[in-house]
Amino acid sequence: MDDFSGLGEYPVLLLPPSYDARLPYGCDPAAVVQHSSSSGLWLPLSATARARRQWEMVWRVNRSGRATLRAFYDAVQGKHGAFWLPSWLREFRLLNPIPADSYYIEVADSSFREADDGTVRLYLQTHNGDRYTRLVAASESYLGGERLRVDSAFAEDVEKEAVAVCCRLVRVRFASSLSGGPVPGVRDLYEYRVQVVEDVVGVAGTTCEEGYPVMAWGLDTGEYELGILGSVPMSTVSPCRNGCPPASRVWATVGGGMAETADSFLFTWGYDYLGLPLKKQPPALFSMRKPLCLSGGLSGNFIIYPDGELWAAGHEGKSGLGYTSRIFRKVVDIPAMCDVSSLSNSQMTPAVDVYGNIWMWGYGSPFGSTWNLPNMLQSGSFLRARSWSTSIILAVDTSGALFGWGTGSKSLLFQDDITFESFEKIHDGPFVDVLLMEYSAVGLTPNGQVFTWGENSAGALGIGAESTFVANSPQPVSLPAACTAIRCGGNHVLCLLADGRCYGFGPNCFGSLGIGNKLDQFLPVELPGLWVDVSAIGSRSFGLAK
Repeated sequence: MDDFSGLGEYPVLLLPPSYDARLPYGCDPAAVVQHSSSSGLWLPLSATARARRQWEMVWRVNRSGRATLRAFYDAVQGKHGAFWLPSWLREFRLLNPIPADSYYIEVADSSFREADDGTVRLYLQTHNGDRYTRLVAASESYLGGERLRVDSAFAEDVEKEAVAVCCRLVRVRFASSLSGGPVPGVRDLYEYRVQVVEDVVGVAGTTCEEGYPVMAWGLDTGEYELGILGSVPMSTVSPCRNGCPPASRVWATVGGGMAETADSFLFTWGYDYLGLPLKKQPPALFSMRKPLCLSGGLSGNFIIYPDGELWAAGHEGKSGLGYTSRIFRKVVDIPAMCDVSSLSNSQMTPAVDVYGNIWMWGYGSPFGSTWNLPNMLQSGSFLRARSWSTSIILAVDTSGALFGWGTGSKSLLFQDDITFESFEKIHDGPFVDVLLMEYSAVGLTPNGQVFTWGENSAGALGIGAESTFVANSPQPVSLPAACTAIRCGGNHVLCLLADGRCYGFGPNCFGSLGIGNKLDQFLPVELPGLWVDVSAIGSRSFGLAK
């Protein structure tokens, strides 16, 4: 049954594209509409600095599908006519059945933007092939979800278990000729490719704000780690424009990075465990689902969504999935999470749930164990938990006190060669955040003061002392204004100030401080320009430039 409304004058193309059995954007198999020979997805082709984005579509179809596709292409006048296209991502998860005659759809919180102009459209398909399109007239949030009001009631009940996909419709135009033909050696199978570009209304009718340019600097081995298009030197010592569209947040991840645009699209770039079909990927659209927070390190990449779901991609037990996965999959059997941290060289990952308990998985611990699945490590009222390598975790509770767990060296636990088999308070603070590096740590107080401790290797403490100096208590870092956020790579530190300036210190052999040279900095030095957000991992850094 087809029940379409809200499409206006434009047709809709409901033939799911294919990509050689690859799943889209790291979704698990349950998140994709499954057909006899294809999975629905978009293949991002490019992302420009403008609001309009461009994708390559690939269809593998039988003779009937070929006729459908060619007839649709001709009907919309090739490159000139606009049409609606589902994202084929499972963007909205139904919380309750949709009763017959109802004008409302209740979905899990996905930070859906209310559309006052009534231009956001949804596509819903059931496992038995029923298809619906609806225009979303308004939305409202309530505890645990969102209620979307649509323009037309449903003629019959729709059970939530029956829904295969519920996603946005995007208004696009063909941007190239339809090319392709029979697949060699396979009877009655045809492959066609065509490029599509967003129509001028933007994606799904949402308001696309300007955002801020994504800049990148530091180490790039030619695998798109910095996301810079074209030829890139191994060391980029000054901020250069990344190929991602303007963004509102940016994160450094394993082998690359991610950025969220102002209209809540998530882009990613780099290599390995990024959830994209290609192993080496320039900036490309990853998801239309707004994240709460992200983290990436040696353990893998992790995303927490506003409803507390934790998704992961990584190697063996480091992912928390219990197996290796190059695509993002949901971590099950854990409560809703609010914070996750996998830093540069961390092989174990701590996370904090909404109740303040600390969970952990990965390699290493004071007990020498390997946890392939999340285990509750410590109950309490914690806000943050950070790890490094296989031996230590630092955590901050709601009072701002600092706790340590594991085997400490270089005075990271304020004592050398000490092991805590449970979380012990090691400093009263107060801290609001803490980060770990190879031989040092950095903490941020509520009033914007930055403190460091541990070994001052190549200036990692930012206090002007010799490299051999070891601080066994927090040392204040001199900054010209209050700090609002701290970020660290393998050993270098970036401090984002309240006035938009950014200061960095520590090792700089690959230009990871972005100051135009490769000299280590033993005192904070200003990164040119003003910044909205910064992030770092290993010897790479990213920022959003004002």
